[in-house]
Amino acid sequence: MLWYIVTTRSQQAIKLYIYLLDKYNWKKSNGENYIFTNTELLKAIGYSTNSSNQKASSVVNNILESYLREGVIKYETFYEEIILPNGKTVPSPRKRLTFVAVSKQELPKI
Repeated sequence: MLWYIVTTRSQQAIKLYIYLLDKYNWKKSNGENYIFTNTELLKAIGYSTNSSNQKASSVVNNILESYLREGVIKYETFYEEIILPNGKTVPSPRKRLTFVAVSKQELPKI
């Protein structure tokens, strides 16, 4: 699977695949799903997590969408209530990783 990813994706996409696979396997071994945010992924691949970094955030979103469409990963989006420093409660988007392909045979047939 890694050879497939390396030969078809950008460096950022490769980093994200490896990162998500590692986290998926770690949580799966404990019987859990891995929950992540785009900010976490930005940091993991070396981008600034500054909220004004919209282009980098768009890169991560496009990679995730591409992986999802191709069947490399599966995730569910949900919202979790967080409390801001000023005490206000707001919904914050999260993703629950439910699958990461570890072999090309796990990808949908074309």
